[in-house]
Amino acid sequence: MNHKTISALAVQLLCLTMFVALPLQVQAEKLAYVDGRRLIDEAPQGQDEIKILEQNFSERNRELKGKIESFKAQESEFQKNAALLSEQERQSKTDALRGLQRTLQREQDNYNEDYARSRNQSLARLEKLIFAVIIELAEQENIDLVVQQAVYASRAIDFTDRVLEELKKRHQQP
Repeated sequence: MNHKTISALAVQLLCLTMFVALPLQVQAEKLAYVDGRRLIDEAPQGQDEIKILEQNFSERNRELKGKIESFKAQESEFQKNAALLSEQERQSKTDALRGLQRTLQREQDNYNEDYARSRNQSLARLEKLIFAVIIELAEQENIDLVVQQAVYASRAIDFTDRVLEELKKRHQQP
């Protein structure tokens, strides 16, 4: 064997040793799993955030829907009467409706962006609270590792109910 082959075998042996020894060293004593989606959906703080978000956007949403309904009524009226209008009147009305449609589309886009931004801010606050509660409970209960995403997790290590319980308890506190 030449020098390169011996070196390659030595590196492979070292890597194999590391892969076998590493899992033995990294074993956590106590594991837990949390269902992040469930925590977000069921946390009372999240439900409060949704109510506040809906209240903040309800008037604007109502106004936008009213404008859209008005546009649809104008468009329907135009389609009914288009044959009775002169070419110039028809073109003028068509241009006005297109302009109104573009304006409504911009308003709808702005509304959707503002709503999404507010929702994301609310979600970020909720996630921050959930993570803080998970860390605090994990430290209290001497849990070595908490995972949020897993292909499979048994009920024995599911920590979600415990976190929800704490979130509900904190929600009830003034």
